[in-house]
Amino acid sequence: MDQPRVTNTLRMNDRELRRILSLINSHDKGETASSKRRTRRWDASYQKVVVSTMDEHARMTHTLAILRNISETGLSYVHGQFMHINRECTIAIRDNQGQPRAVAGKIVRCSHVDGRFHEIGVRFDSPIDPHSFFITNSDDYAFHSEGFELSELKGEVLIVSPIEDEVQYLQSMFLGSFLTFDEADSIESFDKLDAVEYSYVIANWDLPDGTGIELLNAILAKEMIVPTIFLSALLDERRRVEGVSAGAVDVLFMPFEPSLLHRALADELLDDRKERINIQLSGDQLEASRWHIERAMEFSREAVKRLAAQDAAGLSNVLRDLSGISHRLELPTLQMSIERALSCATRGDLGTISSEIRNIVRICRAATSGLDKDAA
Repeated sequence: MDQPRVTNTLRMNDRELRRILSLINSHDKGETASSKRRTRRWDASYQKVVVSTMDEHARMTHTLAILRNISETGLSYVHGQFMHINRECTIAIRDNQGQPRAVAGKIVRCSHVDGRFHEIGVRFDSPIDPHSFFITNSDDYAFHSEGFELSELKGEVLIVSPIEDEVQYLQSMFLGSFLTFDEADSIESFDKLDAVEYSYVIANWDLPDGTGIELLNAILAKEMIVPTIFLSALLDERRRVEGVSAGAVDVLFMPFEPSLLHRALADELLDDRKERINIQLSGDQLEASRWHIERAMEFSREAVKRLAAQDAAGLSNVLRDLSGISHRLELPTLQMSIERALSCATRGDLGTISSEIRNIVRICRAATSGLDKDAA
């Protein structure tokens, strides 16, 4: 079968692309996070996608575009021509396994930028999990794109690195925050640490007694689900794919801007950076939802235990129970993560399931936070 012909309407070099993105960003200055958006968005600049639409002659067209940002409910991209509003489309985006995934939606905005270039806004037909799509050659994409102050960051962070200067430098990046730090210089020294509910782990990929993957396995063996980000001196995209697939938040290639690591921690540590789950309930409904979310948290903790024990059958059973709870809560992002995790567990593919389990735990915690705010 012939491959569909993809037209490149952009025809620009990297310098021109940076200029166009800068123009769009300058137009956005002054817009607050809450003024127009109900869901959080991530910077996804420079990632290429293929947009498929039906033209006015009922012919399917496929064009190359460059992502700008993405959220659960939609995305925006840079395009080299005008696009009609309300036109249905399919966006092919590479997921964090490196495979193209088609996402259906509708064009809801077409804004002229400069010359032939336009910024196109798309609303998805169904919510997605943006964490599933972050593998690119650019570091400046992976984390929430809205602002915050370092003084808002609180929690206990574990730094795992054999390089003392690196440990001190990482701690200095967060001067002005309220973070506290613990240290380990190897996987063995991590194993000897007391069981602590760390808020975050920052680790060098290359440790004296193993790699980042082996550290993730050691973390899981302690039945801990903690956001973990790796730092790599070697610019190797395979590490990023391997790390994210195994459950890491990401792999950052050194050197990098401190603000990138700031954003990574803010994504997990700030309540208003977590999934904005608003459950508008009261009275008996609120208590019923609270019970369901507490049960979901219990099931998610049990899923962690089953994963640590490499018990695929037991994990599948727990995920099916969790799926029933999530349907009652009407949380589509939770349901999507459960379905992907269940598919992996059913196949016995436990090597790529950690990231989905972490997403499940994170969404359950965010839902709990949303209920607490409603109750207040």
